[in-house]
Amino acid sequence: MLRAYEDASAIFLSGDRHVAGFYERDIGLMTPLLGFTSSSLNNPIPFPNRYGTLAERGPHRLGDLYGEANFGSLDIDWKAGVVELSLHDASGVVVPTLRRNLSP
Repeated sequence: MLRAYEDASAIFLSGDRHVAGFYERDIGLMTPLLGFTSSSLNNPIPFPNRYGTLAERGPHRLGDLYGEANFGSLDIDWKAGVVELSLHDASGVVVPTLRRNLSP
């Protein structure tokens, strides 16, 4: 399906990992696939943790995972063709942001 609409951008949103992170993977489409995981406000996994979650390797991850309490937001400027994925700490302050063009 992605190849049928390869001139469109795809963004995968996920949660329930108790950590947050940004991901990008080029699979030969016009734009790379973006992934954004945000969670958790109620049960974060701060570093270090016994499961090693924040140390796990992610070949498509951009930067480090974030293990403090957090939530995510997605803002799309359709006119400019830009998406902004933001990670917020529990008080609402933006921690990191990923900004990408929706078209090549």
